Amino acid sequence: MRDDTEAAIGKMMDVLPLINRTLFAVVRQIGHPAHYTLLSTLAHRPGTVSELAERLGVSLPSMSTMLGTLEARGWVRRSAGKSDRRVVQIELTAAGAEVLGEMRAAIAACLRERLADLPPEDAAMLLAGLDVLRAVFQPGDATANASE
Repeated sequence: MRDDTEAAIGKMMDVLPLINRTLFAVVRQIGHPAHYTLLSTLAHRPGTVSELAERLGVSLPSMSTMLGTLEARGWVRRSAGKSDRRVVQIELTAAGAEVLGEMRAAIAACLRERLADLPPEDAAMLLAGLDVLRAVFQPGDATANASE
């Protein structure tokens, strides 16, 4: 592996926990960071309990517990699958979408505050770097250069 790639890996390993810690502190004012991750996942695509557990890298019991909490809050709903009624689909409710929107707005406000004084050339480099990361972690994604 090239030296510059190794340097990038080292920096990412240092910076990603800083970013997560900062943003999770913001999310905790509204809900649990794991709930944010699950709500975000559901906003992109509903799924079964096992699919969601696999996507988030958690055990089925952990996913079931989390879904029970979110269902009690009215943020997700369970419904029978369209092709197989024995399969339970989990989907985001309007209330869940609203809470997710609040979390995203709080994260965006935090990022705006942190990046407000970034010189334009640094902002351009950051944007280019984020495009590279998206392409690496979502290869073949047609929205690789589009923002969410």
